[in-house]
Amino acid sequence: MTRPLHVKGNQLVVNAKVLLDGYIRIGLVDEKGTPLPGYSSEDSLPLSGDSVSMRVGWSTGTALPRWDGRPLRLLFKLRTAELYAFQFTDTAN
Repeated sequence: MTRPLHVKGNQLVVNAKVLLDGYIRIGLVDEKGTPLPGYSSEDSLPLSGDSVSMRVGWSTGTALPRWDGRPLRLLFKLRTAELYAFQFTDTAN
């Protein structure tokens, strides 16, 4: 789990490598560690492959929720995967 982050952007992109049978799931949680409804790691679409720009998605879509400037934390769950970096970006809807 990351430290609290101030999110600027409407998409989350990761640089990662996921090996066969592996995955990365990413959940959004508040400062206390409570998952945001629809954005938990269980709602996360599992990432696979090897890319410098994998777009993270949840059952609610790929757009990040509006969170009114309050800090969020990211909860990463990895299985046979390597996470190199992540960033928040702005993309057209």
